[in-house]
This record gives sequence, structure tokens and C-alpha cells, in this order.
Amino acid sequence: MDLLDDGDGILIADETGDAKSSTNAVGAARQYSGSVGGVDLCQVAVHLTFATSAGHCLIDRRLYLPQDWAADEERRELTGVPEELCFATKPHMAADMLRTADRQGISASFFLGDEVYGGRELRTA
Repeated sequence: MDLLDDGDGILIADETGDAKSSTNAVGAARQYSGSVGGVDLCQVAVHLTFATSAGHCLIDRRLYLPQDWAADEERRELTGVPEELCFATKPHMAADMLRTADRQGISASFFLGDEVYGGRELRTA
């Protein structure tokens, strides 16, 4: 049986931070990350996982671009950040990934996410 055709899946949004030694890495900033144990210099990626009783798989991921990174044209150009990539909150990113999954025909029984993803942005997605 194909994992995505299980019919009893759930979608889970969460983020992961990777510690960085400088702000030269795209999106690296002092920000909260549970995986680094608090606020530190890191990159954060928001991801969407599909899970069933048969297993789980990552179906989408997006690099979080903090507001200061999104607004810094020179740094964006130096690091090759595409012009169409702009600031979005983590809940907005998750909502966009949910819409993408829906367009791809991935359906789920329900959606899970921690408190970051409990706001109005996802209730209307």
C-alpha cells in the first residue's frame, strides 16, 4: 500500500532549527529554535509531514526568512535569494504548504501543529 493512499493520514506542521556560526547563511539570525534549546543564531525550516499507521514522510519544507533578511536587498543579492521569496510568518508558510498538499490531492483526517500553528492563519487554510 502506498503511504499517501492510506486514507487515514494526518498532516503535521513543525519547524527545525540548525545552529549557524554566522549570519552569512541564508535566513540565519538570532531566533528561537527548540532543537538548539532556545534563542541562538540559527536557520529555521518549516516542514509538513504526512503520517499514517504505516509510517510517515516529509512532503514539503520551506526555509523561514526572517523580516530583516527579507528586507535586506544587498544580502539577498549576495546570497542568491530569489526575488519572489519574501517574508512570511511560520503559520502562513504552513497554510501555503497545506494548500499545496490539497492541490496535489493529499487529504488527511486532521492537522497537527504546536502552538505556533494554532492561530487564525491555519483555520482558514
